[in-house]
Amino acid sequence: MSDTVVDRLARAQDCPRIQAALAAHPAVRAAAVGVQAGPDGRPRVVAHLVPQDTAGEGAPGLENGLMERWQSLWELLYAGPDGADPAFDVRGWMNSYTREPLPVAEMRDWVERTVDAIASLRPRRLLEIGVGSGLLLYRLAPSCEQYWAVDFCAGAVRRIAAEVVGRGLSDRVRLLHRRADDLDDLPRDFDCVVLNSVVQYFPTTDYLFRVIAAAVDRVVPGGAVFVGDVYSLPLAPAFHASVVLDRAEPDTDRETLLARTRQRTAAQSELVLAPRVLAEMATRHPRVVGLSVRPKRGAHTNEMTSFRYDAVLNVGDAAPAPPPVQVRWHDWRADGLDLTALRGLLRDPGEKAIGVTGIANARTAPAVHAYRAMADPAGPPTAARPGRYR
Repeated sequence: MSDTVVDRLARAQDCPRIQAALAAHPAVRAAAVGVQAGPDGRPRVVAHLVPQDTAGEGAPGLENGLMERWQSLWELLYAGPDGADPAFDVRGWMNSYTREPLPVAEMRDWVERTVDAIASLRPRRLLEIGVGSGLLLYRLAPSCEQYWAVDFCAGAVRRIAAEVVGRGLSDRVRLLHRRADDLDDLPRDFDCVVLNSVVQYFPTTDYLFRVIAAAVDRVVPGGAVFVGDVYSLPLAPAFHASVVLDRAEPDTDRETLLARTRQRTAAQSELVLAPRVLAEMATRHPRVVGLSVRPKRGAHTNEMTSFRYDAVLNVGDAAPAPPPVQVRWHDWRADGLDLTALRGLLRDPGEKAIGVTGIANARTAPAVHAYRAMADPAGPPTAARPGRYR
């Protein structure tokens, strides 16, 4: 490929488009595309692909193989030119609908909301697992006494190390190049551990459980583990349906839409998690004394605020499990609840513990409705049917 073509690709930001197109292929688990110098010193476009087929590998082999492939992807991504603003390097964040980089305003809002959520935990000694480009570090470290950060991408750690020196943060920031499950020699006096937008790159839920257990063991009583920007498994079909519909021609029939949605869902490249998985993790560790799952907040409606969530595990002293509490469940729709009725339930002295299901999220409801209609044999025949799919 000629220098002129490569330069044009870089200027036009076609590398992210190529990356998105490759990642959309059902045989590809993940992809990264960048411009690198070739053996002759001339620039070339390089694509690194992770195939979907990992059959036949044992559990350790599967974990190590996937981790190595993700690591190669991120090393390639961070091998490219530095961003204009090192403290706001959002390379790799792509819009699934347009296959373009996510708008800067939306990414800034996402970062600010995440920083606010972590800052509300009042961390003084913080450990971040998967520091990436430092989006959180540069904003949280100045208010911390100590900020430890680990990442399995050597390129990311080198970039941040240089920037930390320039920003005068060397006295409080410590950077380590290692995997998320390599925490044995780290201190056990952190009041907050953060895993933000990183668990989707973990190879298995067993790996996730080990990492979170190790994180909890390094938090003092009264501290917390923040697990942020988690892809929601229950909402995955609705998310993929919304992408399929956004790209579909108006005359695309229902069966084709459903088949494309199921194909995209099956080819999901990242680890997606139901909140109950984190709830199970919380019950496994005697020092986890509370868990809250929170929908993503934000000023923009996009795939991050609609189909992802944050979770906070509160850490205390190991103690015998309290006796189980009988929860009385209510269905928001079936029971005809509203805010007034909910306040009444909360004030009712006879209600020891209540749970409410079926509360609609205005951001996700259209996608959920569209997927249900798509999966209904009596649903609208094409994507052009007004008021149903779109």
